[in-house]
Amino acid sequence: MNKGAITLGTFTIERHYPHLPEKVFDAFRDPVKKRRWMGGEDDPNSAARKHHGQDFEIVSFEMNFKEDEFERWTFRVPGGELMRNDTRYHRIIPNHSIVFVYTMDCGDHRMSSSQNTVEFIREGQGTKLVFTEQGVYFDDPEAGRGREIGTNDVLSKLGEELDRNG
Repeated sequence: MNKGAITLGTFTIERHYPHLPEKVFDAFRDPVKKRRWMGGEDDPNSAARKHHGQDFEIVSFEMNFKEDEFERWTFRVPGGELMRNDTRYHRIIPNHSIVFVYTMDCGDHRMSSSQNTVEFIREGQGTKLVFTEQGVYFDDPEAGRGREIGTNDVLSKLGEELDRNG
């Protein structure tokens, strides 16, 4: 870590899902589905999860999917510090787009602050999802690249969630 370093980064990821925008949007809106694909949760009764190939425990999760409301995750990697992700929704247009900001903390250390836009674009009977993150990453010049890799992993899990029920 390079204490005091600030790294700016923007990335955009496009994914194509063979599901209509309504179904893709619903996976962002529904807390049970979101916890499953975003948190890597296979069994909702189990505390242990795998995310990005790493074991972790979800300590708490709350979600109020409305403009000016919050989503909060608290989790811990075994033997690691408590981590927190605090999200605030700024704009939600059903089946069209979501704009939100979030911070990520590890213990008392703020790791990043990001603004994200998710667009749901109908293509035939499917959806082109366009995910854009504009981030400020603190103390680690490689954190933006890691975030892009992690986001790609999460969007793969979203695809698995969408395929669960056809």
